[in-house]
Amino acid sequence: MDSSFFDGLTKLHFPSDSIGYAVGYNGIIIKIENANTFNTSIQLVSDLYSEISIFPNPSNTLITIRSQNPDEIFIYNNIGQMVLQKKIKTHQELNQVNVSLFPSGIYLIKSKNKVVRFIKL
Repeated sequence: MDSSFFDGLTKLHFPSDSIGYAVGYNGIIIKIENANTFNTSIQLVSDLYSEISIFPNPSNTLITIRSQNPDEIFIYNNIGQMVLQKKIKTHQELNQVNVSLFPSGIYLIKSKNKVVRFIKL
């Protein structure tokens, strides 16, 4: 059996005898069903690192945020204060945020499933 599929797993959790979840590097979550039978199925539940992208990063004026799904984002400064809350559209539309008035530093953009870091120059 090829074990390369399992090499990147960081956590396994089985809330019942027949269902389990595996978490891997890069935020991948896999659901395992019927784990105690010959009909075991494995399904990709979430790839957290593909949900939001930010560019340019670093930036000193505007950042563009792309998301696979419409979502609400929250931007936090390096001491944990929320500095902006914004609804964003799907990846087919540009979602620009003016960061020119933000002080220089490291910021976190948080969505429902994802946290991404960006640097304000």
